Amino acid sequence: MSNPALHVAVALSVLSTGACAADWTLTFQGSLFNADISPGQPDTSSLVLNIVAEEQLSTSTATYNLGQGYRVISFSGTRNGLAITPLLSSPDPFFQHGIDNYIYPSDPQLIGGAGLAYQTSDGTLYSLYGFTATFVNPPQVQQWEMTSLRTSADFPPWVTYQGVITLAPVPEPAAYAMLLAGLAAVGSAVRRRAVA
Repeated sequence: MSNPALHVAVALSVLSTGACAADWTLTFQGSLFNADISPGQPDTSSLVLNIVAEEQLSTSTATYNLGQGYRVISFSGTRNGLAITPLLSSPDPFFQHGIDNYIYPSDPQLIGGAGLAYQTSDGTLYSLYGFTATFVNPPQVQQWEMTSLRTSADFPPWVTYQGVITLAPVPEPAAYAMLLAGLAAVGSAVRRRAVA
């Protein structure tokens, strides 16, 4: 005899199954912080990255790392509609603090002071980074995106955006398959009960 409660319990366990720790969607929404922007240049930033990282925790060699995290293997995405190319090394002096390319999902800061590096299809370099201001109480997480677009101002020499970073796990195909199987089991149990 089928037990509908058992089917429901199985489905709920599938629904609560965690996604793979190595696949993430990172979103940055920022506003212009400090720069001499020329007319017609946008004053907001919208970045969406699909990130693949190692599943094992490790520690970045970057100076401004946050301890244990997941090393980013690759990522893709768009910034204000432009395709991005990830930079997993530091080929340009623009990245004066190096490149971290780590994700720290257990830390409110999410990314380190060296952060993630990428280039948009128009050739502009970007550094997405974060830090925690410890001189305020309570400490305040701050997240930034800096571009290699030079401005006419003496300081700062780059266009900088301040914003909020969100990080969400991406379910694997197997997780979707398990979810569908659980829902099918619930549907089958309800149908049998109605027939009985």
